[in-house]
Amino acid sequence: MRQKTLIALAIVTLPVLGLAIFLPGHRGTTIKQAETGPVFPTLKDWLAGATKLTVTAADGKTVTLTRTAPAAAGEAVPLSGWGLADKSNYPVQESVLRPVLTGLLSLHTTEPKTEKKSLYDRIDVDDPASSKESKAKLLELDNANGASILKLIVGRRKYDALVGGGDAIYIRKPEEERAWLAQPAFDLPTDGMGWIDHKILDVDADKVKSVTFTSGSDKPLVLERATAEDKLAIRDLPKDVTTRSETPGAEAVAGFRYLDMLDVRPAAQVTGMPAGSVEVVTFDGLDLTVSIYSQPEGGPWLEIAAKGDGDSAKAAEEIVNHTKGWAYKVPPSREKLLETKLADLLTPVAKPETPAPATPGPATPGPAPRQGKPAGK
Repeated sequence: MRQKTLIALAIVTLPVLGLAIFLPGHRGTTIKQAETGPVFPTLKDWLAGATKLTVTAADGKTVTLTRTAPAAAGEAVPLSGWGLADKSNYPVQESVLRPVLTGLLSLHTTEPKTEKKSLYDRIDVDDPASSKESKAKLLELDNANGASILKLIVGRRKYDALVGGGDAIYIRKPEEERAWLAQPAFDLPTDGMGWIDHKILDVDADKVKSVTFTSGSDKPLVLERATAEDKLAIRDLPKDVTTRSETPGAEAVAGFRYLDMLDVRPAAQVTGMPAGSVEVVTFDGLDLTVSIYSQPEGGPWLEIAAKGDGDSAKAAEEIVNHTKGWAYKVPPSREKLLETKLADLLTPVAKPETPAPATPGPATPGPAPRQGKPAGK
């Protein structure tokens, strides 16, 4: 009797269990939970061969980095030798590139997200080419043979509200429908200038001994002082003039503090002779020259040269290594400081007032005309 009961229960239970597996529930068809884990588990075997990194945003806007030098000895992540392709391979800032490459190596999914294309744009993992308003970014890595190492759509950043677990990013592989939340989060600049260091020079104003401004046929303007405690003064200042401030050289010298760029190009693309120059000499022996070139398409562009003795020898070498062979476009406010002239530092001479022309008064009536005699008298 017991055996017959068990058989009967099995006959009833198995079909019901099958229906429970295959029939949709009240929230849709039951699916197997997607598994989280490394996004690119074998990337460590291929990353050293990467020579091209491309970021494509909406409207076809593309930034391309290329690596022209092999990885340095003992370099686990290939950070050396990368440059911005459309700026003649101007060196990429390592502090921007490092989080991207190390992030890809350790990138792992933490939570499965939508598979519906209609929802991709909510987390910015749609195809960047699908819309001009898309905020998604397609990241690609290729090797020297042009073969693809990886492709990844990087979407919105999800900030950690608890400030503990770390920020995350939404991602999707272009060939897959599933989107994911993943960590670690990293930034992908879509503007080429966002990958490079904008700083050109940084000269401590307190160390400046003299500054010489040369412009065309004008007499050079020299600001100098004997000790660091003195104020910069104008050499050969005429006795009949006054300066705008008690420290006329302060603003001019400030032009070399955190001198940054708006654009960069190879120095070979700058034509003509310098329209002017600025020479800065510091108390510790640094001799810095900025040559100013006017260009027809919107100058000026600057070239930097440096030399040094003693304590400044290393600083001069670093400046040369960083700037040699390049020309820089700087913000207009810095252009103005680098082109300082004597007249810019002097108090304007008041022009004598010109007396206003006299206003003509009302006309004085003259004598009445004599009347002629009546005809016939």
